[in-house]
Amino acid sequence: AEQVCSVLDSLEREYKREDDWLSRHASGDHDRATLIAQLINKHQEQKEAFLKACTLARRTAETFLKYSNRSLQYFTHPNESTFRGPETKVKIILEKLLTQENRVLEYWTNKKKRLDQNQQYVLFERSARQSLAWIKEEGDIYLSTHTQVGNTPEETEQLLEEHNSFKEKARETREKVKLLLQLADTLVEKGHAHAPNIKQWVEEV
Repeated sequence: AEQVCSVLDSLEREYKREDDWLSRHASGDHDRATLIAQLINKHQEQKEAFLKACTLARRTAETFLKYSNRSLQYFTHPNESTFRGPETKVKIILEKLLTQENRVLEYWTNKKKRLDQNQQYVLFERSARQSLAWIKEEGDIYLSTHTQVGNTPEETEQLLEEHNSFKEKARETREKVKLLLQLADTLVEKGHAHAPNIKQWVEEV
């Protein structure tokens, strides 16, 4: 139980630490979405591991207490208080363990929220970049280079096909942007940690 408490101490320190993950991993990093997903998985695994360890420590302590009580019933001893000493110590350690477990769970939840918000922002940013890239690279170029009608029926037919394909992509991008803006409104309303950055992307898009 004391080893588990020691591990919980270090986890508590880790979870309490305010870590600006986004500024440490600039948007130039190869794939922030993958990195943050891996971090969230690791965070989830840590929770499962420390809860398992706490449960094991509790069961071990409960087994000890049962054994201790049975021993007292079977062996009458003139000084019963000497047997109660270790039992009391185990109960104190169990209380400490429970308190610490609850505290670590609270800090774990707060860190999970920060990681989730980082993930939401990274995915939002990626979608905004993709939409902007299409508008600037394909949309603007298409509109500036396709200003004439064809000289022959075949050429006109070809241009019409290209135009219809462009219209479809433009419609898809418009829908994507509309959803992106709705998502941005929702995130900002909920007091997202990265609200200023989200607003900045909304203005750009």
